[in-house]
Amino acid sequence: MNQRMTFSDPLSDQPHTGVRSFVSMESGNEQALTGNRLQRQTMQDELALLGRQNGIHFAMLLDLNGQEIATWSRWANLDHASISVLAAGEWLASHAMSWLTTQQRVCRLLIQEYETQRMLIAPVTETMVLLVVTAQDVPIGWARLHLQRMIEKLRTF
Repeated sequence: MNQRMTFSDPLSDQPHTGVRSFVSMESGNEQALTGNRLQRQTMQDELALLGRQNGIHFAMLLDLNGQEIATWSRWANLDHASISVLAAGEWLASHAMSWLTTQQRVCRLLIQEYETQRMLIAPVTETMVLLVVTAQDVPIGWARLHLQRMIEKLRTF
């Protein structure tokens, strides 16, 4: 089932059409909005392949409504719902900051560095982003390369 919706870009007066989140939680049941379970499982499998790379701790594909689409993690007991909402908010806030400071709307990559890890967020489509957490000692160029390769794969779904 493929549902399309019209939404407004927070930085634009003009609405545009995009695909809403891959899944929606309604009464505790998953309802596919775009794609099917096989596509979702394939995305999950691709994130797991990324996770096999040395130094990758976490990967999440999410939409800009804060809905988790697919996740892979080395860590147990994470609050995926909060992570996806905060990552979407971080991405949207960075776009607003970019527009306010540079009059540009295109952001290709957000990087946050911490003492022991690094977080990267990059767009997959207009309505989806990929969040990846790596060890701090992973070279940034290597992380960016693998992030871009994963994004190219995810765009084929």
